Amino acid sequence: MTDQPLVELERHFQLLASGSAALRRWQQQYTTLLDAAHAAELADLTARYAAQRRASEARRQAQRTTADAVLAQESAAIYSLWQQAAATPDWAATRWTQLTDVVYAPPPPDAAPAARLRIGALQMAGDPGHWDLPALAPLLGHGSLVIDARHSPDAAAAG
Repeated sequence: MTDQPLVELERHFQLLASGSAALRRWQQQYTTLLDAAHAAELADLTARYAAQRRASEARRQAQRTTADAVLAQESAAIYSLWQQAAATPDWAATRWTQLTDVVYAPPPPDAAPAARLRIGALQMAGDPGHWDLPALAPLLGHGSLVIDARHSPDAAAAG
């Protein structure tokens, strides 16, 4: 009879070991399923991200193409208007280099005063480099004075 409790204890230990092994197999299967679900979700997210990124890049490229076309169109329109205006410039908007060739004659007393005078050149971002956009200062309502210093000794030294 003394062996009976030992046999009973051994049977319970085997049941416990068997249950523990079954629990480890279940846990392994469960974590394998979790890993597979996680991998599938990551693959789905990666595919959706790639599709959204491609769509976003396509939208950006289309918007950029449109913006570039609008810029080119507007620049061409501005350049065309500038060419028209530059075709008949008044002396006040003439290029600096051409002003030295102009012999200034005072306007008749009944002539309208110059509305503007070139004080420099404008440079625009994206300027194709062949525009001569004058910076003009308004003269109407202001005092006006033209100084012809081409023949002074200081003008020759300034070169």
